[in-house]
Amino acid sequence: FNAIGNAELHMDRPNVAYRYYEIAHGINPSDLSILNNLGHVCRLLKRFDLSEKYLTQATLLDPHSKHAWNNLGLLHKDFGDLSKSLLSLNKALQVDSAFADALNNIGTVFRLMGRWTEAERYFEQSLQSSPNNLTAIRNLCSLLNDQRRYADAQRLLEGIPHEALAMPEVLLD
Repeated sequence: FNAIGNAELHMDRPNVAYRYYEIAHGINPSDLSILNNLGHVCRLLKRFDLSEKYLTQATLLDPHSKHAWNNLGLLHKDFGDLSKSLLSLNKALQVDSAFADALNNIGTVFRLMGRWTEAERYFEQSLQSSPNNLTAIRNLCSLLNDQRRYADAQRLLEGIPHEALAMPEVLLD
């Protein structure tokens, strides 16, 4: 049922995915992947209390789950608690210092805080870890444009098809 939930989420049907994740959770309530997926989909559905419940359970079950820490960091960002977001995202990096999603998300939080130098550093680290990470490319380009560093943004985009930049990625934090 967890795999069916993942397929439904990839088809952009989070409500249906949630139902399959709930069935999977009923069968195996201590499965880390199911807890993380429930937390992620509840965040997408703006069911923040449930999201926090499932993601906290996941981090307690396995304090080394970089995905659960990353998703918990995203949830705190959504709440506007940027310092808590950074704490959770940094825990993901303690597990895997090259985790591109967490690096990118830390860059996003720093950007929201107006700390552009740090944001740029984390977006660049994300790209070093995952050079084809289109989300990090878009985020860094947007930051460079905000700083009127148009030539730097243009260099970053060279060789990337325009269609790729317009396509939303399927999120699996």
